[in-house]
Amino acid sequence: MARHTKRDLVWDAALGLSRDRTVFTLQEVMASIGTDISRQTTHDVLSTMAEMGYLEKDDQPTGVWREAPERRRQRRKTTQERIVRATVM
Repeated sequence: MARHTKRDLVWDAALGLSRDRTVFTLQEVMASIGTDISRQTTHDVLSTMAEMGYLEKDDQPTGVWREAPERRRQRRKTTQERIVRATVM
């Protein structure tokens, strides 16, 4: 079984929050993990996710994060394709 690092836990939590909510904060990511993860590590992971196109940070100094628009479009497209395949079968 693979061992998940603290960074893996942040990735999982951020992806989950981005699917379930329109926006979320760094503090909400940390709270959803339920283990001791530093603010710096959480911020570093969220920033990396933004650089890779998974998330985007609000331009305002609110500290709000959200799923990146391209990622959202891709996820919707994949869902629509699954629905079509299930309907055809």
